[in-house]
Amino acid sequence: MRRRVVAAGLALVGLLLTAFTATGCDQEAAAGTNGRQPAATAGRACQLIEYDIVSGALGTQFDTAGGAQQGDTYSCVLGMQGHPYPDLTFAMSPTTVSPLLYSVSIAPAGSTAVDQLGVSAYQLIVPPGTAADGTASGQGLELGWLSARQVMLLLRYTFPADASQPEIEKIATGLIGLAKQIDEALSKL
Repeated sequence: MRRRVVAAGLALVGLLLTAFTATGCDQEAAAGTNGRQPAATAGRACQLIEYDIVSGALGTQFDTAGGAQQGDTYSCVLGMQGHPYPDLTFAMSPTTVSPLLYSVSIAPAGSTAVDQLGVSAYQLIVPPGTAADGTASGQGLELGWLSARQVMLLLRYTFPADASQPEIEKIATGLIGLAKQIDEALSKL
């Protein structure tokens, strides 16, 4: 039984990380600095990461959103029109995994525990990658947590290749603040 739960949890994390990229989203909100549609119009997960909330927490002003759903998993990717990076990916999925199992089996190797977020949380530095158009990214910051409402959540911020260390540190702090806002909003649903 434990193996099936661990395998299912790891499969979900993999799904959250790979299946929901900006190119894989099935709904996209209109972009533009004036009169843009709210991110929430792109899907259920986008309702929790509106542009202004993200900008206030991270200092990054995104202007496009794409949402997707696969089964009970919802995702949203925020980006900037004409630029593959930075981007912010958010995913959420209900689960029955316990906090202990989450921290031992779902949190990736090399991650660090995050206190005061959900019932179990981790943060991980993700190595640079490449966008579908071949543009190299900088590193990414991933924050995953299990909420008190038995929902697994994931935030991943991917930097442009030229991101400075002070920028990365600022986003790391802001990402935790954003996650706490999301967790609080989720607890009120």
